[in-house]
Order: sequence, then C-alpha cells, then structure tokens
Amino acid sequence: MTWARQRFRPLIGQADTVICLNVLEHIEDDATGLANISSALIPGGVAIVLVPQDPGLYGTLDEELGHYRRYSEAELRAKWKPPASPSSRSCTLTASPPGWWFTGASSARSSSRVLLWFFDRLVWLWRRIDRTLPGPR
Repeated sequence: MTWARQRFRPLIGQADTVICLNVLEHIEDDATGLANISSALIPGGVAIVLVPQDPGLYGTLDEELGHYRRYSEAELRAKWKPPASPSSRSCTLTASPPGWWFTGASSARSSSRVLLWFFDRLVWLWRRIDRTLPGPR
C-alpha cells in the first residue's frame, strides 16, 4: 500500500472529534456528507458542524458562492443520523442575517470590499448586539 493510500484511508470509527466548517452547504448530497462524519466518530465522539443558517436568506450571493442550501436547525438535526444520540448545542449569530438579506435582496453576485471591511471592523459591536437579540444560543 502506498503512503497516500495509507494516509487517506477512511477513518471509520477512529476520530474522537470531527470539525466541518462551512462545507456541507457546498455538497449536493449533504446527507451522505453527514453520514461520513458520523461514521468517522468513535462512540461518544464530537462533531462540530458550522453551516449558514436560515433557508429564507438563500439568495444570489449564496448561488455565487456555490451553496446548495442554507439550513434550519431542524433540517440539520433531521439529516444527522449518528450511531448514538449525541449531546448537541447550536448557536447562531442573530445580528448577521439583516446584512446577508440586504446583500441578497439587492441581487448582488458578490459582497463589496467596503461592506466586508465595515462588518469586520464592527464584529465587537455585533457580538454585543447579538447577546441582546432573541433567538437560539
């Protein structure tokens, strides 16, 4: 067996933690992606999955970024088929959807550098505002 085949063989039941950040929305068959994550975990393992929230915000910018979908928490939980019932926690940044909606509503195919710079410089403020907004934590 070559080094590459040894190194990249499937990790079935070998990982105690799997981190999947902003990947599933780019995969057409995301249920298989989630099944692969689940199969890699040891019993009691942890999966950290970050996906874009709120299917109602799906727009032209999502299409341009190669997203097939945005998720509701219920949809993601329904697609997750772990071998054992995991403890889970979800959190969302409730301050970001208005900006995403505005960008998508304007039929934008990209986000302007000025808007990204502005958002990035105000992350400290978004975090403070987010704590006061209703929504899941």
